[in-house]
Amino acid sequence: MYCEFGEFGSAVVDGRSRDGLQHAIGDVGGAGNLQEMPSTVRGDHYRVPFCAVRWHTVPQEGSARVGMPNRGVKALRNVLNTLRVLEEVAARQPVGVGELARVLDMPKSSVQRALVTLDTAGWIRPASGEVTRWVLTTKALAVGGRAGGDLGLRGAALPIMEDLRRRTGETIHLTVPEDGKMVLIERLETDKPVRTNMALGHSLPLHASANGKAVLAYADPETVRRLLAAELPRYTDTTVTDPDRLRAELAAIRTRGFAVNRGEWRSDVGAVAAAVRTPDATPIASLSVNLPIGRLTPDSEPTFGTAVHEAAQTLSTRLG
Repeated sequence: MYCEFGEFGSAVVDGRSRDGLQHAIGDVGGAGNLQEMPSTVRGDHYRVPFCAVRWHTVPQEGSARVGMPNRGVKALRNVLNTLRVLEEVAARQPVGVGELARVLDMPKSSVQRALVTLDTAGWIRPASGEVTRWVLTTKALAVGGRAGGDLGLRGAALPIMEDLRRRTGETIHLTVPEDGKMVLIERLETDKPVRTNMALGHSLPLHASANGKAVLAYADPETVRRLLAAELPRYTDTTVTDPDRLRAELAAIRTRGFAVNRGEWRSDVGAVAAAVRTPDATPIASLSVNLPIGRLTPDSEPTFGTAVHEAAQTLSTRLG
């Protein structure tokens, strides 16, 4: 008997084949010991989660022939692979078969089958003017937009974001705090050929992003205390990791009304952000202007700051 990594499900192996299973797990690079696998013993049988292994039968002297149908597992694996492809298209669009196969470590034929399935279902389409690269459809974006229960926020923010994009000529992001990070839930991209690119659902560090610092500036003191008590990761040479410096910067943000990221998370990306707040001043989101670091100059920074601060105030008022 031999085994290989599979997907979900479980199977029962006769107790007499325990040694064979133990040997097979070791061969495939697993734990090498049945007790180290996430398994349970039931009488004369060993139940092994199929997310760990799947097996095929070969004659073995002194042991029972063990096997199970894998048609359902193969179908499930295909579904999971298709979803993996969809996630990468969302993150890298426009993207082609070769790049997807490389980053997912999948055969090109498997990637191509997944793309055909997603295209047939209406989730992706060929990029404009191209036949070999793919992007998400509005159907996929609409479904993704329903995640997180932020439809009210998005609906109120979109016209304000559109106005901010026209005013600045740059990419506009809407983010919300979640689990100690800022999560991108909506974006409107600039028409400029050189631009920043971040997928919806991507997360940003609180201390090293304009969106995060804009929210931190108005967060409750305990939230700020906990953040500063932990070691702050350094992402670039300009990341602020000293607690006293960060406290001073948060105070400055409250004074001027906007936060600035000068390559602190990604060295080639800059941003200017302002917090969206409830009537009691609780920060619930942030709007930001995002651009290549070369376009964030001493002259443009206050202009972007004023624009994003006014947009965030308008959204705060609209949300009530």
